[in-house]
Amino acid sequence: MKQCIVVAVFFLALSMGCATSSQPKAAPPAWEMEKQVTHLASVSGLSLHLLRWGAVEQQEALLLLRGVDHPWADKVVVHQVKPCRHGKCYSTEVNGRPWTTLLLGKESAELYLPFLEEDSPLRLSYVTDTPGLPVPEDLAKMFESQQRE
Repeated sequence: MKQCIVVAVFFLALSMGCATSSQPKAAPPAWEMEKQVTHLASVSGLSLHLLRWGAVEQQEALLLLRGVDHPWADKVVVHQVKPCRHGKCYSTEVNGRPWTTLLLGKESAELYLPFLEEDSPLRLSYVTDTPGLPVPEDLAKMFESQQRE
């Protein structure tokens, strides 16, 4: 009789343990990527490709510069995105200090590149229907391959 009670208690404890372990856990933040890349360009031929990246609450974006002689040219650089009086501000760290690279408004943007002598911003405009525009997956692959280098 005692053996039956011990076995019954054991199975009861086991089933309770299984029940508690199957409780739903808090879901990790959803990883997301925009469905399209935003393209901005200057009159001098510089192109900036912009893509929101990662979990929504992280507020991060990938920036790709093309058509300029700069250390960031053809590299994907992660930026933090925050609302500001211009619309959205894109910032990163440069030499251990915060740097605001992009002020993005509804109709145009100002680009402040580090490592340049000029203090004035480069004005950018939105470009639509651009052939050869990188797709989100291309930017993600570029970024991930740079992380492995």
